[in-house]
Amino acid sequence: MPQAGRHPLALELAAVRLASLSLDQLNRGLASELSILGTANRGSGTRQQTLEATIGWSYGLLGEQEQLLWARLSVFAGGFEEDAAVQVCSDPRIPAGRIAGLLGALLDKSILKRQLRGTSPPRYWLLETMRQYGQERLREAGEQTATQQRHFDWIRVLGEALEAQGNRQAELFHRMHREQDNLWAALDFCARQPARVAAAAELVQQLMPYWTSRGPFGDVRRVLTSLAELAPEGSLSRGRLLWVAAIMASSQNDYEACAAFGEESLRIGTAVRDVEVVCCALVVSAVPRLHDGDLAGAMERVELALSMARLMRLDQAELNARNTLCPILLAAGDIDRVIELAEQGLALSEARGESWSRSYLLDYLARARWLRGERDEAEALAREAAGYKHAVDDRIGLTMVLETQGPGQPVAGQPGRASPDRGRRAAVARSARVRSRYAAWPRTSSRAARS
Repeated sequence: MPQAGRHPLALELAAVRLASLSLDQLNRGLASELSILGTANRGSGTRQQTLEATIGWSYGLLGEQEQLLWARLSVFAGGFEEDAAVQVCSDPRIPAGRIAGLLGALLDKSILKRQLRGTSPPRYWLLETMRQYGQERLREAGEQTATQQRHFDWIRVLGEALEAQGNRQAELFHRMHREQDNLWAALDFCARQPARVAAAAELVQQLMPYWTSRGPFGDVRRVLTSLAELAPEGSLSRGRLLWVAAIMASSQNDYEACAAFGEESLRIGTAVRDVEVVCCALVVSAVPRLHDGDLAGAMERVELALSMARLMRLDQAELNARNTLCPILLAAGDIDRVIELAEQGLALSEARGESWSRSYLLDYLARARWLRGERDEAEALAREAAGYKHAVDDRIGLTMVLETQGPGQPVAGQPGRASPDRGRRAAVARSARVRSRYAAWPRTSSRAARS
């Protein structure tokens, strides 16, 4: 097969299939689709035809369920795990109990690749050429939109679990990171289906803690503003998208855009009477006020958001408000109130089983204790905060936590000796390559991390 030899993928597919074919089957294959493999034309078009013919031949030798699963798996971007394949690809034509065996069959026939990762579930993927071929078959079967909808629904379930938390937040952050390409694909599906923007906006709101920790802020912001343009003017969906976009803008230190997004979200939330959007918009719109030196205005907005969230029992909105109010009060010198707010917030965080808000609250409590002169307790709290940040791989937040004592602060009990954490702070800041989302807020002991 002179042409197949120029394509490692084509050669691998052909080799895998040869062992299971009779001479008659091989002859029929060579006489039809694979007849092109013997041509002398070495042009690029022929090479592409060779590969497509080899893939088509392999596809034709599969069973009906294997063919259908290959096509449905093409909706995944960046790979998938078995549980995802079950949720997205199973139905009466491919029962859930058959998925594992079919994945194994496609793996044996070199249609799928697999990565084994210690105790983690195996991760499968289609090479891009194989994925494109599967997408063509999915379109031909008239199943593309329905399968993409199931793919989005699967991502949405992950988002709901992340918001619900239940002591699995760190695990879910890591899972969502592995599925980042699938997340972009799911949101792109919604961007091409305007009727689904509302569902996308709900997912976006659930993912705010994840995106604030992991970014990438610029990419997330572009996706959110694009979706917001598709949402009806004045709709709840637009309000949800804009307050999360405002957080991404503040994380980029673009306070003008943060203010614009936050104010529009607040107007929408007020008009549609959605308390959660109002609370979140009040919180994020306080950040540019603080950046402009309006400490009282920022505090007023967050205090109102905190009162509304507590009244309506919106736990995540309440935690967001506490996380924003604590550094404002630190800047104002109200240490006792910081301790009160942080301790109450920690109790709520523990009840929810979440880690992201808890890490920030522990850090603010550590700062307040440090300012009170309670250095041993402050250091213990800062270490605990760093542990939670490390668990969710929040490098941006970890940079902030490592700054709590400041690069020039002495090691507890050893006056005159600089903290050994200074090098670790610098290394984490370099790896994060972005500034903290709280960079605009006055620091009680050191400057904000810079990229």
